[in-house]
Amino acid sequence: MKTNEKRLFFTTIVVTLALLAGFTVYNFVSFYNNAVGNVEAVGENALAYETEQLTSYLNKGMDVLKVTSISVEYMIDEGKSAKDIERFLVAESQRYMEDIDENFTGIYGWVKGEYVDGIGWVPDADYVAKEREWYVSAKKGKGEAVIVSPYVDAQTHTVMISVSRMLSDGDSVISLDIALNEIQEHTSHLGIYNSGYGFIVDRSGMVVAHRNIEELGKNYYENSEMAGLLNAVSGEHSVFDYVIGGNKCKVFTNTVMNDLRVVLVIENAKLFSAVRAILIRNLILCLVIFGAILVFSVFMMKRLRETTKNEQRYREQLKQQNSDFVKTIVRIIDAKDRYTNGHSQRVANYSREIARRLGKNAEEQMQIYYAGLLHDVGKIRVPKEVINKPGRLSEDEFKQVKIHTVTGYYILKEIYKEGPILNAARFHHERYDGRGYPMGLSGENIPEVARIVGVADAYDAMASDRSYRKALPQATVRSEIEMGRSGQFDPIIADVMLDMIDDDREYTMRQADNRVKTILAADEQIFTLRMINDIFGENSDYNIIGTQRREELFTLIEETNADLIVVEETLLDDVKAFVESIREKYDIPVVLLVSDKESLSFSELSEAGVTDFVTKPISSYVFQEIIHGILD
Repeated sequence: MKTNEKRLFFTTIVVTLALLAGFTVYNFVSFYNNAVGNVEAVGENALAYETEQLTSYLNKGMDVLKVTSISVEYMIDEGKSAKDIERFLVAESQRYMEDIDENFTGIYGWVKGEYVDGIGWVPDADYVAKEREWYVSAKKGKGEAVIVSPYVDAQTHTVMISVSRMLSDGDSVISLDIALNEIQEHTSHLGIYNSGYGFIVDRSGMVVAHRNIEELGKNYYENSEMAGLLNAVSGEHSVFDYVIGGNKCKVFTNTVMNDLRVVLVIENAKLFSAVRAILIRNLILCLVIFGAILVFSVFMMKRLRETTKNEQRYREQLKQQNSDFVKTIVRIIDAKDRYTNGHSQRVANYSREIARRLGKNAEEQMQIYYAGLLHDVGKIRVPKEVINKPGRLSEDEFKQVKIHTVTGYYILKEIYKEGPILNAARFHHERYDGRGYPMGLSGENIPEVARIVGVADAYDAMASDRSYRKALPQATVRSEIEMGRSGQFDPIIADVMLDMIDDDREYTMRQADNRVKTILAADEQIFTLRMINDIFGENSDYNIIGTQRREELFTLIEETNADLIVVEETLLDDVKAFVESIREKYDIPVVLLVSDKESLSFSELSEAGVTDFVTKPISSYVFQEIIHGILD
């Protein structure tokens, strides 16, 4: 029997490998034919990526320039002197080089009739700023950020490019110098299958980036062969054949911002040989993999039966668990209505706050929170017309309502074998004086979690709209809780709820569909706070509270009933510790403003527990969508 199994096993392996080999060869041949036929698409993709990198890099510089120029315009409107503005540019130049990009080598300009420089360069006496290309180009741009013709730095031999913008006064100009080292790095790797080379030229034919750095700064219009190549370019994007050095080449070109042209050149012979080399390497790799599969399959044959049996048992167990879970969730979802959902969430929140004030640890608080969330799950057995009946319930109807505690207990028992969630569901309608239901327990014989949820449940029932009345006034609710001490409620827990009511001067602990949401924004830069206020200033659904001081941030968190915290990372010594401190006391989402995109770490943000993050400069529509997504 075993011999037949082995023979069948090896026959299966051999047939499988043969089929895989034939299928692989067929795919390789098809791939080769498609690769040759679609070589232009391969080159265009490589060129498109380089174009995107260049465009993104220049846009980043333009964004930096726009943010800085807006700040300078604000300072001019505030009556700041040219010296004040120059000191600001010095600080911004240093910050940009350290925090954003070391290739942003300095901000300078013409402000209030004076030349100002962010890196401390002092021009010669005969230097006329308004005659310089950066000023002339900005003036032509009429308030839009423009790219200035690149040049080669005489000392560092680095290709530099400037972006300039004229300010609203029609005379002042702010400019940013950018070293194209990063673009040079990208261009040095431009090619197809490690073949070919790329370069970037401006409108005058000057080479601003090239795989061969010796070509930097040359003017290709002074080289007849390369001039012919550039003259052959038509439109913003083109692909054509051209002979360079006696070799037929494929040339791909793209235009960036109407000022720069990205070019990729590759010899046809190298292009197709690279494709063949890749196919051969992949074929060899597949043969090695097939051999490894064969060896591994033989090794695993003896363990296959046991593994299969174990996996089958695990699948059956998992299937049963999932089935039980889904059945429970479906029962809950089928019976939920809008009132039950909102009520349960509020009871959960109040219960957790009571637990916190009683000194419970974080784990106990979360257990009590979920107990509050699920306490009324048994109402799925109560007819909807009974729950929503506007008048007094009949005796039979009241019996149907009272039995929901037992129903909820047995539903949840299928998932939770013991603990606070079961006790809350079963005993949250017991009274401290023993006159409650379903068991008539009294005093501390009622589980503590049920006493907590019972107070929170009664409070929300009074502070919410019901099918037969509107929410009661806060003073009435407080009076009812106070009268219920030692009668309906545990006096200690009732006192905690009374403290919560007294702290809630605005009566926010109530059902409210359209409450104005408060956003607490903290950033050292007044410009950022003003931008956030401008984004939401006209929206009556939001109340923006801003601060530039870290100390005031913590005070405002204590004093305001904020729905969301937006905070600049530089205001915090330890982001994770800050978020944890917020989570311990409040259920407030935290959005982090990130200035340094280069050091951004998704894993660190996730570990820190932030709800979301926004990079600077802030994109208003992205920021709006994030805030709406969290709060609405």
